[in-house]
This record gives sequence, structure tokens and C-alpha cells, in this order.
Amino acid sequence: ALISCTIPNSVTSSGPYAFCDCSALTSITIPNSVTSIGSGAFSRCSELTPITIPSSVTSIGSGAFHGTKWYKNQLDGLVYAGHFLYTYKGIMPANTKVVIKDDTKGIADDAFCQCINLTSVTIPNSVTNIGDEAFYECLGLTSITIPNSVTTIGDWAFEGCSALTSLTIGNSVTSIGIEAFNDCDRLTSITCKASRPPGGYYNFVYVNKSIPVYVPANSINAYKGWRGFTNIQAIYTITLDHNKGVGDPEQIDAIYNQPLPENIGLVAPTRTGYEFTGYSRDGVYYYDANLKSVRNFDQKQDYTLYANWKAHTTTVTLN
Repeated sequence: ALISCTIPNSVTSSGPYAFCDCSALTSITIPNSVTSIGSGAFSRCSELTPITIPSSVTSIGSGAFHGTKWYKNQLDGLVYAGHFLYTYKGIMPANTKVVIKDDTKGIADDAFCQCINLTSVTIPNSVTNIGDEAFYECLGLTSITIPNSVTTIGDWAFEGCSALTSLTIGNSVTSIGIEAFNDCDRLTSITCKASRPPGGYYNFVYVNKSIPVYVPANSINAYKGWRGFTNIQAIYTITLDHNKGVGDPEQIDAIYNQPLPENIGLVAPTRTGYEFTGYSRDGVYYYDANLKSVRNFDQKQDYTLYANWKAHTTTVTLN
């Protein structure tokens, strides 16, 4: 029968399931003294209106607001930090994009479960584990890149993400959970960078098995028959040589007859006295000066591209 609650300033944390099933609760005030909210703390508080979580809160446990009526359209304002914990950075109404903090170690079970407005999520290279049902039925999510730091993907992690069209799995993933990508029936391509096919069972049910699956070129044979996919294609490594510019060479992945990747954090090289004009080889440009792809990759091998330079000039008048 609890309708409202004001938590006093002496409280520093809310324990697990503290207000779970308070189905009449409509409002609650959380003071700046609170630093953590436990797992399931407000789960199934079905009448709870949107609340303000103060900046003092650094962690929110798994499923803390699951089953609240605003869960599906406002909980996607979370930013994560800490091992299997959420860090909150203020609710962003109708937010559809989430950037997870760089020091995050893992994404909790049910973290974004049924966040139906979520369309984009950026996972940093610090994350090593994606929990069970972490993105279950995120119906608006259209693409996902799982970074190279992740080693395991939990059961049902992305099941029912029916708008998902592209998926990139990093090179350290060794295990994909049961039914992790089931019912992702709009997938048009999968990129799996792991040299050995990740283990697991029944994790791509109801996914079109004829879509291209891009894997490292030297692992083509290892992936034959993987999860029933029939169109296995190679990923090639391109080395970007700075060619007397500042910095060490960089490496990127490329797919035959596809544009080179853009917006992946590449920074144009510099060289004193020169202007960078793009990456090319034998007079053929693949990137322009703004690192925009200007040509589909037309090599079926690992390849090196070289920075091109235009010397700065000045006019000297001889009097």
C-alpha cells in the first residue's frame, strides 16, 4: 500500500530488492547522500513515475528498475562503469543512444533488457563480458559492434533484436551463449574477427544462413559450416603506412569489393612542411585527405597503403 517515500540524507545505499513489488508506489525522492542502488531495488514498481537519480549515485544494480512503466523508454539514459554495475548519469528523456564509460568491465544481466527505444550503443574496449539478456528484445537496435576486449557473450544477450541488420564480433570472443542472437531475422551480414570460431550452441536460430559472414582470411576453412552459415568470406588486413609522417603504422580490416571503413577513430597523419592528401598505392587512392573511402577495396590479400604528401610552398620574390 506504500504510495510515496522520501529517503533521508543519512542513507547512503539502497539494498537489493528494497522496494521490489511496491505496486502502489508512485513517487520516491532519493537524496544526494545515496551512492548506490541495489539489484532489483525498484523492480515491478509498476506505478512509479520517472524519478531523479542524483549525481552522487555511481552504481545501479542489475534490473534495478525492471518492470517500471518508464523502464522501456527512459532507462536507456544509463552510462555504465564498474564490474557488472551500472553508473548513472541522469535520465535523458526519449534518449535512443547510449555511450558506455571507458572504464566499464562488464555489462550486467538484463542491463538494457527490452529498452525498445534504444537504437545505438557504444561499448568500450574495457568491457570483457556481456551478461545474460543484456540487450534482450531491444527492438530498435540496428547494429552492434562487440569490441576486441569481450571474451564471452551471455545467454539470450541479443535475442529478439529484430531490427538488427549488422553485427561485428571482436577477435577475443571465445563463447557465445545459448540463443544469444536468436530471432535476429533482419541481419544482412556478420563480421566475426576471432581466428577460431566462437563456441556455443543454438545462438543464431531464425537467422538467414545465406547472409555473408566475414572472418579472418586465414580462418576461412575453420569457419566452414559454422552455425550453418554457407556464405563465408574473408577479412583482409590493411596496413596504413604513415610514409615519413609522425606515428607508427595503423591496421584496419577490409572486405573485398567493399568501401574501406570510415568513422573508426582514424586520425590523419602529420608531417612538418607537408599536407596529407590521402592514402594510396601505385597512384591509386583509397582514402582522401578526410579519411573518406574513395574506392572499394579491390585486392584479395593483405595490403599496405601509403600516406601521400603535398609539400607546403611559398613565393619568393627576387628584387
